[in-house]
Amino acid sequence: MLRPFPLIINIGAHDGASVRDFLDFGGLVVAFEPSDLADKIPGHDRLSVKKQAVWTERGTHDFYCFTGHDTNASSMYDRNFHGKQKVTVDCVTLDDALSGYGVVDYLAMNIEGAEIPVLKAVSDKTLLKVRQLCVEFHMDLESKQDVQDVIDRLKKLGFTVDRYLHSNPPDPDHPMIHARR
Repeated sequence: MLRPFPLIINIGAHDGASVRDFLDFGGLVVAFEPSDLADKIPGHDRLSVKKQAVWTERGTHDFYCFTGHDTNASSMYDRNFHGKQKVTVDCVTLDDALSGYGVVDYLAMNIEGAEIPVLKAVSDKTLLKVRQLCVEFHMDLESKQDVQDVIDRLKKLGFTVDRYLHSNPPDPDHPMIHARR
């Protein structure tokens, strides 16, 4: 079945800035954001917002929201940011999140340090449904070897992987990969 729009799954949609870009691109967007920031994402007929965290297992988990002068973020991990609030969120696995969608044209993932465990837990079968993915890593919580292990796994599955630093100037604490097959 042909879709009129590319399917874009955004894991860690935050306040919806990237969602708006994906909608402007013409995508059919499914956005996962467990924090109250999900409530700020404007509605659209090509958008489905899931107020869930993508994690290594189904169920509930502690989740930390940070608001303050230095950040407005949320994470599965208790980080040393100002304005910390601990809440309990509903979780699904990445296998769960992508089930029922068939081919995923683009998977964007920025989940504040949970990228490695989530990518380690996902099945090869699910990853092979993804045409392109872009992942931002958080080196205060993830090691260079873990990132390399993810890159090696993606390459074994037939992905071409580009690694780069984003932002200006480049920020080595938040490297990104773009993989496509």
